[in-house]
Amino acid sequence: MKKNGFTLVELLAVILIIGLIFLLAVTNVIPIFRKSKTKGFINDAVTLAEAARIKYKDDILNNIDDDLFAGNMAGKKCYSIQDNLIGTYASDLNTNLVGSVEVCFGTSCTYETKVWLTNGDMYIDGSIIDENNNSTSLIKESFTSTNTSTCGVDLVTSNIMYTFNATGAIQSLTIPETGTYKLEVWGAQGGNANKIRGGYGGYSVGTISLNQGSVLYIGVGKQGSSGLCNAARPGGYNGGGSVPNANQVNRYVAGGGGATHIALNSNRGTLSNYSSNQSEVLIVAGGGGGGYYHNASTTTNKYYGEGGDAGGYIGENGEGLKTNNLYGLGGSQTQGGCAYNTNNLQCGGFGYGGDCGSGVHGSAGGAGWYGGGGSSGVSGTANSSGAGGSGYIGNANLTNKAMYCYNCPEALNLPIDEGVYTVSTTGTSKFRNTSTCSEGYSSKAISKCAKENDGFVRITHVS
Repeated sequence: MKKNGFTLVELLAVILIIGLIFLLAVTNVIPIFRKSKTKGFINDAVTLAEAARIKYKDDILNNIDDDLFAGNMAGKKCYSIQDNLIGTYASDLNTNLVGSVEVCFGTSCTYETKVWLTNGDMYIDGSIIDENNNSTSLIKESFTSTNTSTCGVDLVTSNIMYTFNATGAIQSLTIPETGTYKLEVWGAQGGNANKIRGGYGGYSVGTISLNQGSVLYIGVGKQGSSGLCNAARPGGYNGGGSVPNANQVNRYVAGGGGATHIALNSNRGTLSNYSSNQSEVLIVAGGGGGGYYHNASTTTNKYYGEGGDAGGYIGENGEGLKTNNLYGLGGSQTQGGCAYNTNNLQCGGFGYGGDCGSGVHGSAGGAGWYGGGGSSGVSGTANSSGAGGSGYIGNANLTNKAMYCYNCPEALNLPIDEGVYTVSTTGTSKFRNTSTCSEGYSSKAISKCAKENDGFVRITHVS
């Protein structure tokens, strides 16, 4: 009688058959899963990149600056767009991706488009690279292999922007494509003296045609230092005037704000080093003068003065509200300002503001095309602030150019290409920016608006 069940040989045969079936299934099914995963990732990467593209172009059209872009290296500019900033755009594209997009362009770029997603895979320059560093070729019409289009964004029509903060050193930009570029520069504010503000930095703008490979050298001004005059108070980077130690603890003094400039193809360092090569400078925004405050100030004895604001064609004078105060005078298009009613004392010059006189208890001038004067006087009698430096748009290669400054003298009746066209941000001109610069100044870099704190530069490829 035969017992129920399988013999050992039969069991081994069944196991062998199952193993063969499983092996065949794995061999054929795993590539299908892998292909499906890769296809899904490609779709996700394309969707996220498209969301970034829409967000970017929308911000450009609406002049929105929401810290969307980051990263800046010599010869190239990279834009990183976090998904939390493009969430609504991604939702419109029916996706809830978590990741980011980085777009890079320029002659020294090693890649053009890179998208990270949560599964660890990566889309890069026409290829998928998985977590094991295996590369799969990706051909997608919406992505090109040239540096004229990245992530579907045309570098020309989308107005790609390059931005530069104050670093205390000269920076550079190698022009990636021949075209027209808009140059916007903001000078730095003079130092604040306790309750009294330093003069605001100016704003200058112009457009210029540049060839691929040209190099712009950029110096971004820093705000002047400040504090009691029992220690030296240096001026801001790029020419701000300084205040020496006057060994006093009841007076607040401040250094002048640094200028911001852009020069073409020649790196001579800070602006003052171009005094014999002024034609190499394309554009300048002046720095404000340092403010001054004396603790003995009262409503009748006002021993203080706001720093002179940076100008357009001429910087604003400093202030001195006590008899015989010797405040600084603003820099112009042809010479630096000096201390008021003095025989050429504490004068600014090309690219630098005037220092405060030794032991006179006052503040220094802001830098500019020509810097503002520092305060002066006999020992302990200055009690006044420094003046603002002037801006510069006189380079013949600049077009559509103008200067904007806080509460400054205007020059509106001259042709714009004269190189001195100046609009006060607190005036009545129809050219004022009343929508995003209602107070006439801002801590952010806003077009047609004077600048609080450090300077700034924005370069836009417009055509």
